[in-house]
Amino acid sequence: KKIGEKGEDYLYALINKKEILIRKTELPHYFCHTDLNCILLERIGHIYLKNNQLAKSFLLRNDINAVERIFSLTLIDALTKFVKKPNKTKFENYLMAKRVGNKKEQYLRYVRGKYYLHNSQPEIALKYLDNNQNKIISWRIFSNNINEAAIPYIDYYGDIYVKRIIRVMTDSVCLAPVFSFIKDDFSFYDLAEYLIKLDSMTNDPKQWKRKLAHYLLGNYYYNISNSGIYRYVLVNRKPRDGWRKFFYSPYRELIFTEDMIENKSAYNMTDARYYLKLYFALAKKAKKHYNMVLTLSNDKELNARTLFLMAKCELNDMYNSDNTYYEDMYDGAVNKKTLKYKKSFEKLKNNYNDTEFYKMAIGECSFFRYYCSL
Repeated sequence: KKIGEKGEDYLYALINKKEILIRKTELPHYFCHTDLNCILLERIGHIYLKNNQLAKSFLLRNDINAVERIFSLTLIDALTKFVKKPNKTKFENYLMAKRVGNKKEQYLRYVRGKYYLHNSQPEIALKYLDNNQNKIISWRIFSNNINEAAIPYIDYYGDIYVKRIIRVMTDSVCLAPVFSFIKDDFSFYDLAEYLIKLDSMTNDPKQWKRKLAHYLLGNYYYNISNSGIYRYVLVNRKPRDGWRKFFYSPYRELIFTEDMIENKSAYNMTDARYYLKLYFALAKKAKKHYNMVLTLSNDKELNARTLFLMAKCELNDMYNSDNTYYEDMYDGAVNKKTLKYKKSFEKLKNNYNDTEFYKMAIGECSFFRYYCSL
C-alpha cells in the first residue's frame, strides 16, 4: 500500500473535520493500544516509512527539533528534501506548519553542521554553519572540567542527577597568548574554526605548541563527552537540564533511533525521540590527546594533572561499558573488574607523588585517595 496525493487529500480533509488529531506532543507507542486516533497514525506512519518516505513518517509524530538529538544524516537528508520540495500537497503543507514552522532549510544546515562537529569533522561542519549564529559557548569548554559533582543520586527513570556542584580544579592554559584567537563566548561556527586551528597546531614545529594544543583538544573532547561538564552543548539540551544531569544510559542493549533508520528496522518513527544515543566515545578521543601531552611534556605538574584527567576518561569508559556501576553508583572500589580502569591512577601515584597536584588530588578526590591507600 502507498499513500498518494489523493490519499493525502483525504487525510487532510479528516484533519479539518477533526476526525484525526495530530497533537503537539504525541503519545509514545505503548499508549496507542487504547487510543484509536493514535492507532491510525501508527499505521499511517508505518506506510510512509515502508515506502521510503522517512520525513513524513517522522514529522507525523515528532516536531522537527527532535532531529538534533538523533544524529542521523539519513534523517537530515530526508527532512531537507521534504522541506525543499515544491508543490506540496495540502497534507504536506499541514505537516510543514504543524511540525516545521519557521525551522526550515537553514535550520537543517545548522543541524547538519552540529552533526559533523559531534563526529569530529570541523572542516565539513564549517560548510553548513552560519557565521552570524548566537555566541552561546564559553571558552571554558577548552579548559579542565573545573567543576565536580557532589552527592549524586538516581531518579525513578534511571537518570543521574546532582544535588550540589563544587569547584575543585582551576585551569587557565587556554587563556595563554598563543590561544588568543579563542574568544570568551563564541558560536558553533567559531568552534569549528577553533578546532581546525588547534588541530593544525598539533603539527607545529615547536614542541610546546603541539603539547598545549593536544591539551586543549583533550579538555574539549572530555568536556563534551557524556560525563563532561559541557555535555549538553552539542545535543540540544539546555544548561538547566543538562548541566546537572549525566547522560549515561543503562539500556545499552537497545538499538538507537539512528540505527533503526539505517537498518530500516523500525515500524514507524513514533518513538524516534526516545531512543537517543548518548555515548559517542568522546572521552576515548580525549584520552588520546592527553597521551600526546605526556609524550611531549617534561612538566611534572602538567603531567600529573593530565594523568588525573586521563583517569576521568577511564572512569567514563567504565561507566559506559558496564551497567553494574551505572545502576549501583560506583563507590571507587578497586577489584579485578575495575583495575583495568585505574592505569592513570597507578602512574599518578607511582611517578608523580612529589607534585603539588598530587597533594591536591589526594585531598579532593575520594576515589584517588582510596586507591592510594591500598
